[in-house]
Amino acid sequence: MGCFSAKCHSDKSNKAKGTESSKNQMTISNDKISAKLATARNTLNYNFEKMKLESLEILNKLATKNSIKEKNKGEKSGLNKNSDEIMVKVFSANNNFLRNIPKEFFKKVTKITKIDFSYNEFQEIDEIISEKTTLKILLLNNNCVSFISKGFQNLKNLKELNLSHNLLNYSEVNEKLIGLENLENLNLSHNKIKTFPIKIIKNEKLLDLNLSYNLIESAISNEFWDNSNLQYLELSFNKLTINELADNIFNCSNVANLNLKGNKILLEELKHKKGFEKFVERRRQKKEQGFLHNLAINFDFCGLD
Repeated sequence: MGCFSAKCHSDKSNKAKGTESSKNQMTISNDKISAKLATARNTLNYNFEKMKLESLEILNKLATKNSIKEKNKGEKSGLNKNSDEIMVKVFSANNNFLRNIPKEFFKKVTKITKIDFSYNEFQEIDEIISEKTTLKILLLNNNCVSFISKGFQNLKNLKELNLSHNLLNYSEVNEKLIGLENLENLNLSHNKIKTFPIKIIKNEKLLDLNLSYNLIESAISNEFWDNSNLQYLELSFNKLTINELADNIFNCSNVANLNLKGNKILLEELKHKKGFEKFVERRRQKKEQGFLHNLAINFDFCGLD
């Protein structure tokens, strides 16, 4: 559970590569990056997926170099004329071995709407990401993230956030992922969360919350459910019993799709839960309206068939 494959715990010997071959590989990578940049300046889509880069430091150097060029010579280089902005819409660098974000480059990035750093080796969400307030989609799944910067709440336009397959705990997600007023889809599956992060459901537009394959075993609070817009709640493969489930999830929430498969809960116990009939009716209505997803699982019984 958590960190993607075993990269964060891999044998240190894997890092001791032949210096000569590493230099050759880096030269080739830098050439590839330069070629991609030529296209990216026109499309605003910076795509460095599956290049096994290990570093994007060259972007910092290019950002500095181009800034100097524009300042001294006024040449066009893909940067804004004031040499302080780099126009980017989408930045993708998944499936590399990245541990650090090219900060000097990202300091100048403006109007970006999507960042994909999935399947890398990041251990924290850098503060520089929190400054990109135009972001709508952030993918950091399958890393080694255990720390979220305090400024993360600045991402008021964020709609989709994937932090699955990381090393996050309750306090990080419960305290630092609130205030994201446009967040609709949040995936926190495959982490180390032991307590349901109840404050998350206070995010006004949150519709879909995935907390499957965590370690949740303590009682879920009855707070906030009556004012939450949450409709899809994935709690499969945790350590919950029937007594830990908040009555308000069934009785007065908007949750219409709930998966409890793999917990310590029996179907007959669930049927006697206060408000279960209301939940079944909500699901029936949503299904008729065509709003349900993941119908491969029998959600009439919350995956407990």
